[in-house]
Amino acid sequence: MVFLGLDIYIYRTCSGMHRVTLGTTGISVSRLGMGTGTGHPSGRCRQALLSEQELADLLLYAFERGITFWDSAAHYGTHGHMRCALRQIQRNRVTIATKLIVSTAAEAEKGVSAALREIGTDYIDMCLLHAVHSRAELGRCRGALEKLCRLRDKGRIRAVGVSCHGVAALEAARDCPEVEVVWCRINHAGLHMDGPARLYHGLAALPLLKKTAKMLPAWCIARLRPGEKPPIAAREHQRITALLRQMHQKGKGMVGIKIMAQGRLAADPRAAIGYAAGCPFLDCFIIGMLSRQEIDSNCRALELYDMKGVPGSSQAGKQNPGTRSAGAVINKK
Repeated sequence: MVFLGLDIYIYRTCSGMHRVTLGTTGISVSRLGMGTGTGHPSGRCRQALLSEQELADLLLYAFERGITFWDSAAHYGTHGHMRCALRQIQRNRVTIATKLIVSTAAEAEKGVSAALREIGTDYIDMCLLHAVHSRAELGRCRGALEKLCRLRDKGRIRAVGVSCHGVAALEAARDCPEVEVVWCRINHAGLHMDGPARLYHGLAALPLLKKTAKMLPAWCIARLRPGEKPPIAAREHQRITALLRQMHQKGKGMVGIKIMAQGRLAADPRAAIGYAAGCPFLDCFIIGMLSRQEIDSNCRALELYDMKGVPGSSQAGKQNPGTRSAGAVINKK
């Protein structure tokens, strides 16, 4: 009965999960976000292998648990799944982010139009340049970035950002005033984080190769990706956290990804989530989840962290106690 009581308490608290504001954007999100791009050996995303209704049910269950922040990307193949979920929920009760591999203004407009159509919405909360590896690559994407800013001004998106896959990309995002939100790879073990630049990152940043890769079969993409790597060195980890602090201080919305290091840290969600929740430079973080049990486990880990009241935790100043339970607004029609 003690455990049952604890579970019920945690469920109720998670249903009213604390919300935070991303930097200076004014966009409010749940501290824990639902990712839909978990890697699969086939090269596709695990969530995309679910039927649209199966993933929609998970998104709605996560919503009931207080997770109101959903993350996708054009190449994840999960826009349609989100559209299915949005048929059962009020659009303004969730925050949706997507990411595009584009470099020109024309490509950006086409990509945003396609995302709006596929998700079934008239606006996207955050649209990011996807998997930027270097400062030079961000520079080559200048046309797309400026177009995203114009689309923001027209109300088709609410904030512009970058998903960084390299230390040089983090530095470039820090220095770019147009970038309002940043997806950054961070975890306590230093796994799947941004280390020293390698040949793969240089090749992945080339526009022709990056865009051509989208047309390759999924199995081929899987073969081209680098395998498991050792954790980055402590000095590299410190360098990255220093960069993230600088960006946070500049008012950029900071969103942590790779919190579970592509599943390598999933055996101890309390340690992984406790680290992310305790990072003062992270506003929130995204985890790709595939089952109700996984959603429950991660919500429970975050709740247990909050119950500890760790001094100096990132929760300070981020709580919105007046936030209503997300589950109360599901459209049952």
